[in-house]
Amino acid sequence: GCLGFSGSRFHCRALAELITSRGRDALMHACEIANNNNAEVIYGDTDSVMIHSGTDNLAEARKMANALKGEINKHYRCMEIDIDGVMKCMLLLKKKKYAALMVEEKPDGSLVTTRETKGLDLVRRDWCTLSRQAGSAVLDFILSGKARDEVVSEICAYLSDVKDKVDKNELGIEQYIITKQLTKAPQDYPDAKSQPHVCVAKAMIEQGEHVGPGAVIEYVICVDQSKSSVSERAYHPKTVLRAEGMLQVDTAWYMAQQLHPPIWRLCEPIEGIESAQVAECLGLDPAKFHRSEMASSAAEGAGSYQNSAASARDLSRFAGAE
Repeated sequence: GCLGFSGSRFHCRALAELITSRGRDALMHACEIANNNNAEVIYGDTDSVMIHSGTDNLAEARKMANALKGEINKHYRCMEIDIDGVMKCMLLLKKKKYAALMVEEKPDGSLVTTRETKGLDLVRRDWCTLSRQAGSAVLDFILSGKARDEVVSEICAYLSDVKDKVDKNELGIEQYIITKQLTKAPQDYPDAKSQPHVCVAKAMIEQGEHVGPGAVIEYVICVDQSKSSVSERAYHPKTVLRAEGMLQVDTAWYMAQQLHPPIWRLCEPIEGIESAQVAECLGLDPAKFHRSEMASSAAEGAGSYQNSAASARDLSRFAGAE
């Protein structure tokens, strides 16, 4: 980082590129060795390689990992690869975004699993507590190891139950709180009107509170017919409680913007469940999400066509090149 950053006293772009390149070469070499040893590489990133062992026996998986480790380390003197852990199952969404059940053997021979997540929405603070809890529950269903149909059924039942609790007003305001940190003084934001946490911070200042850079702002989105933008409908939780029922949480907004998007991202790789189905379980109009899915697919198709067309033009242009 210090070598690649132009403002650093140690800036040296060539050296930064060399380090990155050598690291990439080592990673690709490790993947090549794994493939040559009949090991299926399912993911590789920066300094790690994930292998599908093809067995559910921990001892066999570790034996395979140790053999592969030895084979790779033969080629290096100043660095070595090691076994970071064994995963029972894994949900890989995209680069740097995954969840897995890590399995370890205790001294008494019993196996214990712990869930590990990286880059998923449920670890971010800008999703409300309800969203993170629902995402965590859905993730547990996905990693349970049960049959796909059973997993889909459990997810739908759980989401319908969440929707019923929201409709019956059984959840406290703490479930709807969203938090975001100020990176500068509220008055220094040029787009303050489009950022809920900045609007709430300004309201807090007007009430005599001291709010500055680094402050973590809590807010809740409420129903307010006189205000159209989401930012204008953001209030501090204390303000909502003091209103004694005059301000109501906009549950429809939470379902559409805080629950559906992160939950669907977790469910998307699973066959047998659709975005519209998740929306319906949450009490939303499934037709809107079905249309959105179709539009997204059409856009992807257009992108593929454009890429193919561009490639064809390039091949035509450089057909005579040697």
